[in-house]
Amino acid sequence: MTGNQSLGRPDYGLDAPGVVRNLLLVGAIGLTLGALIITGVLPSVVTIGADVRVSIVGMCVGPGFACDYGACDDLEQSRWESTPPRS
Repeated sequence: MTGNQSLGRPDYGLDAPGVVRNLLLVGAIGLTLGALIITGVLPSVVTIGADVRVSIVGMCVGPGFACDYGACDDLEQSRWESTPPRS
């Protein structure tokens, strides 16, 4: 064995780094908007037309958590679970 080769697990890097970046961005935006709505900085209800009122806090917080969870799960799997240990 020469130089920097080792017998440990290989590091193939992050799977789909663009997807992970986008999930983290969308999650951060959703959670930030949700926090601004909950604290009262932004309105919690949007009126569409004259009769339709839509509560938007769930539209921000739910997908925000889901996207951040998906990004963290992808980071975890590509870093620690992507290859079985070598014999």
